[in-house]
Amino acid sequence: METAPCAAPKNDNLLVIIISSLFFSLLLLSPVFFLIYLGTKGWEPTWLKGDTITGPDGYTYCLLHESGLMQDPSVKLIRTKNIKEEDTFEELGQNCLEFSWLSIIRPANRVKGNQSQLYMTSTNTIVAIPYFNKAVFAYSINENHCYGSSEIDTQSPFMLIEKDTPLYEPDIFALILCAAKNWPPGCPRLDKLQEGLTHPNPEVNKLSKWLLEVQAHGLSRDNETTQEVIDFLIAKIDITDPESQSNIIQIFGYCKESAAIKPIPLLQKLVLDKNETLASDAAMSLGDIGQPAFPFLADCIKSQNPHIRFLGLLGFRSASSKAISYEQEIRLLLNDNNPDVCQQAELALESLHRN
Repeated sequence: METAPCAAPKNDNLLVIIISSLFFSLLLLSPVFFLIYLGTKGWEPTWLKGDTITGPDGYTYCLLHESGLMQDPSVKLIRTKNIKEEDTFEELGQNCLEFSWLSIIRPANRVKGNQSQLYMTSTNTIVAIPYFNKAVFAYSINENHCYGSSEIDTQSPFMLIEKDTPLYEPDIFALILCAAKNWPPGCPRLDKLQEGLTHPNPEVNKLSKWLLEVQAHGLSRDNETTQEVIDFLIAKIDITDPESQSNIIQIFGYCKESAAIKPIPLLQKLVLDKNETLASDAAMSLGDIGQPAFPFLADCIKSQNPHIRFLGLLGFRSASSKAISYEQEIRLLLNDNNPDVCQQAELALESLHRN
């Protein structure tokens, strides 16, 4: 008796195929899911402890930094009786450094580096500085009030300075630059600078006078105050701090007309310096100065050295439409044998015709 052949279990085979396909699909997509997970976790804010200080009220004050992939990370100021127990943290304020801060002067004898600093004033006000000399909070223990994102600019840039307190020089350069730019965030209020004229510290008196001049007129007037500022900065250009050197060079870009006579030779020398950052800053400041610096920049773009040609174009690019009379000389470099020079020539020409 013949036995009929068994029919193929079509449904079972189909189920195996579907399950196998799903398994291999998940296996192939697992790296993608893992990256999505990491990205999601990266955007979740976590708070890292920064500098701490103990107040006269017995509380520990701490600056918390937001970590992760946040574009504009924030900082928090908290106080607690036990820094090890996060459930005891009392938030006093939160701020984003990108939008609201005050450029202040730190005491030279108490600077603790350029990251996460808390200072206590003689009037029991805690000043939170998460980066260089940028204050984002000023919390008054006596008044139980936090001067944060909407009020930090009501404070004085000299709130940490007493009668005999030495001023930290890099902060002086940063504050002068901030005054030269004359736009927030960071720029001190004029009424607070006026108060500085009668401060018990004579260095604050002098700096307040300088800042009032720079904030009102840049470095364009040929007067005694402007010359004092320029002479002071020229004498400090060899400071070892690169950030300070860059700030000084940028300040020179605000010198105009006769006030620019002294800084120009120094900036020309720096363009030829081996330090590329300082050379670039100097070239841009020469462009910002304008017409008195243009002959030197014109010589630069004719140099045999492609790097010097690049810097000359960078200066004209920074000058924008003020350098329109040099358009033909710049246009010749569109066919330069160095691609970086060609690209910078294009950018300079675009800048010349930008309103």
